[in-house]
Amino acid sequence: LLDRDAVISGYVFDIFEHSPYFAEQLIRAPELIEELTRLREPAAQGIAGIEVIDDATSLRRAFGREMFRIQAESICLSAPIFTTLERTSDLADATIAAACRTAVEQVSNSRGPASASYRPSDQLMVITMGRLGMREFDLGSDADLVFVLPDEDSRELAFWTRVAERIIGILTTYTGEGTLFSVDTRLRPNGREGPLVQTESAYKSYFANQAEAWESITYMKCRAVGGDLERGTRFLNELQEVDWRRYGQ
Repeated sequence: LLDRDAVISGYVFDIFEHSPYFAEQLIRAPELIEELTRLREPAAQGIAGIEVIDDATSLRRAFGREMFRIQAESICLSAPIFTTLERTSDLADATIAAACRTAVEQVSNSRGPASASYRPSDQLMVITMGRLGMREFDLGSDADLVFVLPDEDSRELAFWTRVAERIIGILTTYTGEGTLFSVDTRLRPNGREGPLVQTESAYKSYFANQAEAWESITYMKCRAVGGDLERGTRFLNELQEVDWRRYGQ
């Protein structure tokens, strides 16, 4: 391919000149050169496919290929930095959404919910903040995530805690395919001491009575990225109303 295509050869030289990290990736996985041929395609095309991947190994492979392609566009085509950050954020969003679906399926198949009549689907809301919340996620960034459960699903809190733990495992476990990205869950109410998954009412009570002002500001930079996105967005709007009543005056 390099002998036949001078443009792709130029891309490879650009990567070796400007990015030791991705140069090392090309050495370890020469098949990534094929991703350079996709620089002429719409950036969102590959990202959309990630959302339907249902196993962790394939997810890591797809994430690595797409991250390489996005960063290669930044290096070789001088894509604007905020365009690159938006695309890497979209990639992280799609990856988290895929991890959510995979985790629900795996936990359901292994142990399942306590109630035989309970049907888990997208009840767990996965909220991100920080750099990913602001759509400024980059190579090497970690994802600040918290997990929120509707009050009506509180009886299955143990099940959804296992799901949240599995989501974190899918995103952070290192395998032969590498890892995806680090996850930080310490911005949940009461930090490390608080339960990993908490209900909507528990969040609202915490922010109405206990949260520090800096925590309220942090939660103004949030987005729902997994589970029921519509409900997650509505919950965040309600949480900001709680913050406004306490601090806005």
